[in-house]
Amino acid sequence: MIIDIHTHPHGGRETWPRFVAECRRYGVTMPVISCLSPGGSLQHFPPPREVTAGNAWAEQFCAQTDLPTRWLAYLNPQNDNSLEELDRCLARGAAGIKLWTAFKRNGSGVERSYPILAAAEQKGIPVLIHTWHKTDGNEAGELCVREFAELARRFPRACLIAAHAGGNWPYGRGALAGLPNAYWDISGFFPERGQVEALVEDVGADHILFGSDMPGRSVISQLAKVVFAQIDADQKEQILWRNAARLLKLQLPAQPGGPPALRPEPEENGLLRGQDTDHFCFCGRAPVLDHACPSARELEAILARHGIKTAYAAGSDSLYTRDTAGANAALRAAAAGCTRVVPLATLDPSVPGWAQSLEHARRAFAGGIVFPYLHNWRLNDPAGQPFWNACAEARFPLWINGCTGDHRARHRGLACRPVGVEELLDFGRRAPPNHYVFQGLGRAHVDAFLSNGQGPAETLFEMSRLTDYTAHLETIIERYGPGRLVLGSEFPLRDIRTVRWTAQHQCAASQPQ
Repeated sequence: MIIDIHTHPHGGRETWPRFVAECRRYGVTMPVISCLSPGGSLQHFPPPREVTAGNAWAEQFCAQTDLPTRWLAYLNPQNDNSLEELDRCLARGAAGIKLWTAFKRNGSGVERSYPILAAAEQKGIPVLIHTWHKTDGNEAGELCVREFAELARRFPRACLIAAHAGGNWPYGRGALAGLPNAYWDISGFFPERGQVEALVEDVGADHILFGSDMPGRSVISQLAKVVFAQIDADQKEQILWRNAARLLKLQLPAQPGGPPALRPEPEENGLLRGQDTDHFCFCGRAPVLDHACPSARELEAILARHGIKTAYAAGSDSLYTRDTAGANAALRAAAAGCTRVVPLATLDPSVPGWAQSLEHARRAFAGGIVFPYLHNWRLNDPAGQPFWNACAEARFPLWINGCTGDHRARHRGLACRPVGVEELLDFGRRAPPNHYVFQGLGRAHVDAFLSNGQGPAETLFEMSRLTDYTAHLETIIERYGPGRLVLGSEFPLRDIRTVRWTAQHQCAASQPQ
């Protein structure tokens, strides 16, 4: 049994069948929905008529589907009629309240939300509150976890749920300590390894709710965070449905029937190539990654345990050093004798000594990796063309990192720069024939590149970002086939199993029965 506390049936009614099918496909017994805008054009401070229309949309969705659902009344605290809208929605069956980004306006505080939260206390209904902590700053009316915690203290009898666990969840750890009325919703954001375990340690499994943020995020990628979490089965059940059932006052059997939870390892799917090969992982010391990277030998053992025969691995201690050649040599020595770990030499075409580094790499490595995202240079910079040409002339394969982790949650001291779609297309027009594997790019990049017929035919795309979002992987396969896609785990930021598991489920679900 799964209750998804955080979903949105945005878009036209033609999207509703897909929404329902997504729930059924991945075992979501009951989605809890809120609608911020019927048409999907989100306004941070919607006028009353837009709020009412969104709530009517949510009510209609629940009435027109045979899937058990609950809906939350979406309110804008800045509107004078918020309490009247709440009463109207509750009379029509709303089970709680959803608040998004309209907490503050024109330099004001959050006081406009107080009457709504007082009403929630009186009526005994939960309030799902969008919380965020972006490296580059929140929207003007957006609430951070610290402000959420202050509201929970002010209204101790109101059940308040911090949606997305603040997004950049490590910054919120400890914020809900001593607040029995406050809960984490783990929906959306980057499906990071260790999040669930850390939050269980922080507040206990009885204060965590499963949510997906579907269709913004794929249900299956968000489920993976719980499925592979190192917690016991009872704690997983609390997170997946029991806590939500309690807060929503649902009358459910103690042990509801139905199919068992999703199996940790689905059958391999013939659509996916190289399911035993990983094109995106790190090993060695990790000066900037939030997760400790294993040594090459430790990674070798992890790969064997999970049936991965080959992993093209970057040395994380080479990411931010001026002695790249020394770091590459150390990685090569550490991986000596490994049969599964294939080390990649870190190269940087933006530094003057790239030619010497390339010459060393050619003699000792099966390929190289470059980091336009982490090292803040442009793929299509004309100054880098000699580098691409030299690699192509030597037939030296290259892995190209377009993103690592979630840019919105990067360390504030890092000047990372996401690769743009037009930048990628321009690279494709200029790139000489060679074997390229792009890491961390999403549907917009892959779709634009393949639809324009850009770049060498040996250009492949690692699919971790495609699995994160509803229908993105399926759409690319439907349009272009699976031949240009490869698997990558982004380990250790993700569990090494989750991308493969998610992709297998998505591909199996997309095939005709």
